[in-house]
Amino acid sequence: MVMFHPGGDIHAAVVPGSIEYIFKTENNFRFAVRRFQGRNTTTSDPFARWPHFPARLWSTHQAAELELIDVDWVMCQFAMYEITGESAVMLMLPRVSAIVRDFASVLTFTRID
Repeated sequence: MVMFHPGGDIHAAVVPGSIEYIFKTENNFRFAVRRFQGRNTTTSDPFARWPHFPARLWSTHQAAELELIDVDWVMCQFAMYEITGESAVMLMLPRVSAIVRDFASVLTFTRID
């Protein structure tokens, strides 16, 4: 599960999504991601009062369609804890992303049949 910038716009707020497919194009890797929908706006986000704590309340529902994103659009991974059938806390894990970015040149992918 990843937090990514929609459309690759680094100025846009990140959104959560779950990776369903990883594939290689001619020049790079891409992800097919199913985005989580925004939370119900009638419910306040209890984590919003702590801007430096990277947790937010999101809906557990996901979009029907897949979205293709570039690896560079990913900001970080996140952990999710479902608190109701409709809501989940999503905690961003930015250090995991930095590790993958820093060691991307030495990572190899093996096909398992």
